Amino acid sequence: MSHSASALQKIDGLMNLLSTLPDDVDQSLVDEYEFKQASRSCITLNDVDTSDEESDFSIIDAAAPTGGGRTMAAPMQKTVTILDGGMGHSLRRLGVSIVGEIGTSQRFSNVAMANVDRPDLVTAAHSAFLKAGAEIITINNYGVVPATLEKPESFDDPELVRVVTGAVENASRARQQQHDDGRRSTARIAASIPPLRASYRPDQVASFEDNLALYRGLVRRLRLTGSSIDFFLCETMSTVDEARAAATAVAEEGGGVPMWVSWTLRSDGRLRSGEKVADAVKAVAAVDLDGNLLQACLFNCCSVEAIDNALDELLAAVPAGCAVGAYPNNFAEEELGVGKTSGDQCSSSEHAHDHGDGDKNEYREDLSPEKFAAVAKNW
Repeated sequence: MSHSASALQKIDGLMNLLSTLPDDVDQSLVDEYEFKQASRSCITLNDVDTSDEESDFSIIDAAAPTGGGRTMAAPMQKTVTILDGGMGHSLRRLGVSIVGEIGTSQRFSNVAMANVDRPDLVTAAHSAFLKAGAEIITINNYGVVPATLEKPESFDDPELVRVVTGAVENASRARQQQHDDGRRSTARIAASIPPLRASYRPDQVASFEDNLALYRGLVRRLRLTGSSIDFFLCETMSTVDEARAAATAVAEEGGGVPMWVSWTLRSDGRLRSGEKVADAVKAVAAVDLDGNLLQACLFNCCSVEAIDNALDELLAAVPAGCAVGAYPNNFAEEELGVGKTSGDQCSSSEHAHDHGDGDKNEYREDLSPEKFAAVAKNW
């Protein structure tokens, strides 16, 4: 894969952000680990370029306008889009308590409630990512689901409505503050369409029909709440049907707003369920009947090694005009085999490290910002 100098410079720029952030960025909010740990660190976006037989792929900007069909970059144009980092880690550094096993509903409870209990902190975290160079911020609604907040399975529940509304308002406020401060205001806002139960657990994914009903309610609620939403991000999908249900809900209830779909992987490059990436892409592409909603297919919440193992399959499977990307995390993972997790599950390993925020053995210490940037260049 060939890269233009400008694309490589942007990845080098990311590495610089990871190592030494601008002076006006609060280091307690966003430091090098915020882009390493459980984060939406960097996304390299690729599409088949049929205009030049000597080049297999060109990197495009997935930031297509929300109206109309997909927008293709000029032939051989290569760009890199930088996403934000892990909201949970930012909020923990600001004093929000995060407890529970990685991926469980308990883990996300206080992060979700911070949208209404401490909206100032959520807004500050969004703002810090924008100051650090993020071009996309994701609404802090990943954990705002009935299972996490122990509510009836409906997004019409008053408490869920209150928290979803707060999450959208916090992200919108951060973008508006950036504009008011005289900085560029081109950042886009993604609305998360997350797992409805525990993350990384294909064995806990409900049926397609049950998921679809709840996802429809979530998409409707986000649409009613947030006119500032630029696209829906179906993320951390563990099975083919989980992603298909999320994508179907966006297609049916999203009002034409585009979507990105992202899967989480085992170390061998298959979905957490053991299903093939190509089958997962085919399933969500079939939902986009007019070919103008699915703008990017990605991997997230898995190791850089897993992404390396699956990226070629993803590139070969995506429809024409669909971008490809990745935002790995830095949790320590080990192979658990077939069992309750059906593959990899975040846990301690020989590479685990305590980064000073009270959670020993959660993070790898062998993935530095420099190493991550080097890997991203290969993507």
